[in-house]
Amino acid sequence: MSTPTVTFDGIAYTITLERDGKMISEFFGEHKVNVCACSTDGELKTWEGSKIKGDAAADGIIYYIHAQPYDVGLPLFVWLKDKEEAIALRKALFKAEGEEEED
Repeated sequence: MSTPTVTFDGIAYTITLERDGKMISEFFGEHKVNVCACSTDGELKTWEGSKIKGDAAADGIIYYIHAQPYDVGLPLFVWLKDKEEAIALRKALFKAEGEEEED
């Protein structure tokens, strides 16, 4: 698995993930970006779940990016393939933001 990369300029995030051997970039301008996880037993609202374009990981959990605009607007959702990718992305986000990772 390649490690996700994150750049953060204090306002906008660019996150690069590997999908099927190709690198894809997601841009989030003026958003608060979080890595989230939920079970498939209805924790996500129907609308939110419909925005995540991918299946649950082998452990039955859906991992995803939740990007909430700072101003008015709907959040964005990006599917993550598994727990390892979610953990690696979380670490990359902390590093890009210049913060220490919480235990």
